[in-house]
Formats: sequence, C-alpha cells, structure tokens
Amino acid sequence: MIIRKLYISNFGKFKDNIIELKPGLNVIYGANEAGKSTIRSFIEGMLYGFKKADARRRSFTDSRQRYRPWLGSSYTGAIEYETDSRVYRIERDFANDRVNIYDATTGEDICATCAILPGTREPDAIIRHWGLNATAFTNTISIDQRNAFSSKTMAKEVSDAWINMMQSGQQDVSVNKALSCLNNILDDIGSDNAPTRPWAKAAQKLRQLEAEKTMAQKCMDDMRESIAKAHDLRKEIAAMRGGRMSDNAAILSNRQNRTKLEYELNRMNTLAEYIKQNNGDPLEQLMSLDRQLENMRIELAQYGRSQPAVSDNDLHNIKKRRTLYIMLMAAIVAASVALPPLIIAAIPIIWLFLRDNSKIRRLKSTIEQHSLAIEQQRRQLLNRCGILEEQKHEILSKIGASDTSHVISMMRQLDNLTHDIERLDAEYERLMQQAIHDKEVELTALEASIDASLAGIRPLAAIDEDIQSIQNDIDAMSLKKQAVQKAIDVITELSADIQRDFAPYLDRSAASLASYITDGRYSALKVSSELDIKVIDPDTGKLVPMEQLSAGTIDQLYIAVRLAIADMLSNNKPLPIIIDDAFSEYDDIRLKRILAHISQLAQKRQVLFLTCHQRDIQALYELKAPFNYMEL
Repeated sequence: MIIRKLYISNFGKFKDNIIELKPGLNVIYGANEAGKSTIRSFIEGMLYGFKKADARRRSFTDSRQRYRPWLGSSYTGAIEYETDSRVYRIERDFANDRVNIYDATTGEDICATCAILPGTREPDAIIRHWGLNATAFTNTISIDQRNAFSSKTMAKEVSDAWINMMQSGQQDVSVNKALSCLNNILDDIGSDNAPTRPWAKAAQKLRQLEAEKTMAQKCMDDMRESIAKAHDLRKEIAAMRGGRMSDNAAILSNRQNRTKLEYELNRMNTLAEYIKQNNGDPLEQLMSLDRQLENMRIELAQYGRSQPAVSDNDLHNIKKRRTLYIMLMAAIVAASVALPPLIIAAIPIIWLFLRDNSKIRRLKSTIEQHSLAIEQQRRQLLNRCGILEEQKHEILSKIGASDTSHVISMMRQLDNLTHDIERLDAEYERLMQQAIHDKEVELTALEASIDASLAGIRPLAAIDEDIQSIQNDIDAMSLKKQAVQKAIDVITELSADIQRDFAPYLDRSAASLASYITDGRYSALKVSSELDIKVIDPDTGKLVPMEQLSAGTIDQLYIAVRLAIADMLSNNKPLPIIIDDAFSEYDDIRLKRILAHISQLAQKRQVLFLTCHQRDIQALYELKAPFNYMEL
C-alpha cells in the first residue's frame, strides 16, 4: 500500500498543489506554519471526510472548519493510492460532502459497488482497502508530536478488531454487531408472552385454522351426497368430451348411419389409400398419362412419313451422269485411234467421273446415318410409350380400376361418401354439444345449491395447507430460535476466551520494537485491555507506569504500541506511516536510533516524514538513508 499523489486543489493555505510521493521514505521539510500538519490532515480528510466515526448520524469534526480554504470558495482535493496492484483515486468536495472513488487506470466508479457505512454515510472502500477506520488511522499510522492516543476509544477499537479477526478472519466483520443482530432475531421472533410478535401470532392463527377445519368438516359431511352426484355428473361430462357416446336416440341413429357409410367407404379403400399415400388426385395423373401417350402415338405416325435429308433421286441423277461420262470416254478413246492428241480431252471427264464417285459415297453415308437416327428416335419413343403404359397400368392396378372412366366413377362415389360422412360428423358434434350443455346446466344448478350451502366455508385442502404452512412457520421459528441461541452461546464463550488473549498478543508485538527504539532498556511491555502501558524497569524488575518515564521515552513507547496496533488492525498489511514532527523531544542519540528504524521500516512500507528540524535531515544524511526530499 503506497500513497502516490496528493492533489491539494483548495485546502487550508494550499491551492493547486500536487505532491508526488514514492515508495520508501519521503521527507517533507518546512518551517513552522509552512503547512506540514495541513498535509497530514489533508490525507486524513481525503480518506475519511472529517466525520465522527462513532456518531449515529452524520456529524463532522472541528477539522472540517479549521481547514476551509483561505482563498476561493471551492474546498476540494484528490488523492491517489496503490494497493493490491491497483491504483485508486479519491476526489472529495469537503464543502458539499461529496466523494467519488475511481479505478485510476480504467476509470471504473468504485462507489457504484460499495456499501454505505451507517452514521458517516461514507463508502466502505477505504475501510476495505486500508483496514482502518478514522479512529484507528489517527491513533496508529498518523503520528504527530502528540504521540498519545485516546485510550478508551482505541481500546474498544483494538479489542473488537482482535476478537473479529480471531473468530472470523476479517476485521470488518463485527462480533458485537453479530451478537446484537442475533438478539434482534430472537426479539423479532418473540414468544408466547409477546402477542404482537410472529411466534404468538402464528400460534393464535393455528388455533383459528383448527376451529375452521372442524366447522368445514361438519358442513362437508352434510353435503356429501350432493357432492357425490355432482362428481358423477362431472365424470359423465368429461367422458362425453372425451368422445364417449351418449345414450341420446338421435346420437345413436347418427352413429349407425355413419357406420354404414364407413362400410361403403372401406370398400373403396384402395382408392382412398392411393390418394393418401401419393398426396394427389389419381384421375389427374391418369389423364396426364393419356395425353402424353396420345402425343407420342401422333409423333410415331410422323416418323413413317419422314424423308431423309438427301433423296434417292439425287443419287439416281449422279449415276446417270456417270453413264454419260463412260460413253464420252469411249467415244474419245475411239477417236484418239485416228487422232491421238484427242486423248487429252478425256482428262476432265475422268476428273468429273471421280468427283461423282466421291459424291455417291457421301450421299450413301448421309442416307444411312439419317435412317439410323430416325430408327433410334422411334425406338426411344416406343420405350417411353411403354414406360407410360406401365405407369398407367400400375396406377389402375393399385386403385383396382379397369380404365380411366372407371376411376372417374370411383372418384365421384368417394366424394359423395366423404361428404355424407362429414355431414353426419357435423351433426354428431352438434348433438353431442347439446347433450353436454344439458348435463352442464344440470351440474351448474347442483353446484349452485352446494355453494349456497357452503357459503363462507373454505375447502378442507386449503385449510389443511394453511395449517401445514403455519405449522412449518412455527417449526422453522423454533429451529431458528434454537440455532440463534446456540450461536449466541458459542460466540459469547469464544469472545470471552479470545479477549483474554488480546493484551498478551499486543505485548509481544510491541516488545521487540520498543526494545530496539529504547536501545534495549525496555524490552518488555505490559499493555492492558484499556491500552494502559507499563514497562518493566530493568534495574528493579518492577512494573512502572509509562507516565513516570521521560517525555522522549514515552514518545518512543507510544510509537512502538501504535505501530503494533496498526499491524494488527490492518492484518499485517504494510500501510504507509505518516510522522509529523514526532521527534522534537528526542536527544541526538535517540533521534538517530529512531530515524535508523524509520529508514529500515521504509524498506517494507512507505513512510511520509514531515519535519521542521534541519537536524532530522542531517541525521538521515549521516545514516546514509535513502529518501525522497521535498521542501515546502
């Protein structure tokens, strides 16, 4: 735990001052009236708000008025401190009694999750972070030239804190408050002699409920026959609502007619089942298949009249030209016998002949391919026709019909049967509702008669439930009273045992420090439960009241006890120590010893040392103690 910064905006003589503190020893030097005590009081005020800790209502100490600013109307400041690796910032307006606490890193509003302390109306964050209330703070870690503390006030604080930590492990859990709370619980529950308390009220209510149950039981016995009849009517109505047929003649006739129609409908089960499974109209499916088959037959008929892309006439014409080419060649060959050069005229004819041969081959190939394609398409069409015929046959077979016209007749008959059954069902529903209505009218009249007889009488089940509830409350209160009384007995016994150990523990905690500060002269302290301090005189071995010692020794012993109490109240958390001109009565030797101890103490916890004496600064230099120096 360290204090990092003081923002003294407007407080006492200070205005717009920022003081940065470091871990270890911080020395602030200033002459008298420079404002050293104002800084110590500023820290106390920022943490606790100058409020009386033991007041039931919010009440301020004299310091609030003492440090009102000399200049300006605002009365504000801020402080930053670090604990458990988090930095917190407190901003306080003393004039308007407003305080805000933030996480200095994230800006989170800590007050939003704080409990509000009764009396001071302060957030409990400071108590949780520092482990000290205002009384403990000013009497332990805040040390000035008036080293004495308020014995009675501090004795109660220390004793309560010791008992709380020994019993609960937490200083801020008050055993006295717990005992008070437990006794309040017993008072709140009460007894037979406290008629306004829950215990007596519950007992009285239980007696009233038992009397009400007796009266209700007698009335119910008188009405048993009527209730039984009403019960039978309800069962009959429930059965009719559940589908059980009434003995009404019209309803019976309706069901007989419906049974006949269902018989006829079952005969057409194949058609109805097909419609249900295929989720469609079979007639529409069959007519679609017929249309597709008709279109395919027409298309097959067209294939018989289809002509190839190249006719046989084209092939015949080419063959005729070839015959002509052969005859010309024969004539040229015959003429070339008499005139040989004429043989050259045969070349073009040969070329034409060969070209026609090539055309013949291509024509034949085209005709052949066209014929094959036509045949393939015709076969595919025949296959599709066969598939459609199979589908049609399958549908007819499932339905049990011979052809489409038969299906049309079956569909018409099915529609008529379905319509007739729906009409009978609607009529049945109407007849049943009328029968139920008649029964309900009879039941209503009977219930009205029962209600008139039972007016003002609650059901036995409700009375029994209330009786059980009240009995459970009484049992729970009885168990709670036993548990609370047991807790009170245990806490009281433990508190008495632990409180006896408080003074010896404080003796041991303060003894070593007192021995060091007094150079071993006073190594044994006796601190009473009222914080009266005595020492063992090393010369006589007798207990000597501290008031009989020198002023310097008294200061030293008070500092030892203060620091021991601070460690105990803060659960050994290394809180900062604030020392304000506390060594003015020390001689040079004791001054160096206490400053040596302070410098060692600063290695474990932050120390803020306020002084107006140059000899304190010189002594620290002679001790070669590291410190952060500031001058006002």
